[in-house]
Amino acid sequence: MSFRISGKTVVLALLLPFPSLLAGDIWTCEAGGLTRKIVVESSDNARLPCKIVYKKPTEKKPDVILGGAARDPKFCADKAETIALKLQNKEWSCSLD
Repeated sequence: MSFRISGKTVVLALLLPFPSLLAGDIWTCEAGGLTRKIVVESSDNARLPCKIVYKKPTEKKPDVILGGAARDPKFCADKAETIALKLQNKEWSCSLD
């Protein structure tokens, strides 16, 4: 959506249901006594500056790396948010720790 004020165009952005993520942020999602954690981790590796780790602590399953960013660290934040939204659409309750 945009509108004009004194000859300038102002663009309004839609706010997503979650705040922007930064490396180190953790989403905790819960449903039916199960917990999922979506963790954005930074890396010292220049080829992969961040990664998204999916954890199932209540089930004691191994962590899974769901992806990483070769160029844009914001990719990890966007991907983690997308995963949390998908879980919420499946009746999980998610919050940023």
